[in-house]
Amino acid sequence: IAAQASARTASAEGVAVNVPTHLWRKINGLTHDESTSQRLIKNIYERNPGQAIEWVVERAIWEIERGRR
Repeated sequence: IAAQASARTASAEGVAVNVPTHLWRKINGLTHDESTSQRLIKNIYERNPGQAIEWVVERAIWEIERGRR
């Protein structure tokens, strides 16, 4: 994932995708590690082909929050 002004770019299945900044900040705030965030996004993207990147990142956030209950 490379930093950009308004979004982050994640590589999933060899395809670069833009992650909205607010979601990128939220998932990194939960993981405290960009490589962990990238891995979670990539794994969920691969398990759910065809889903929008926003959905994928929101799902990753949901899984993190669920695991902390």
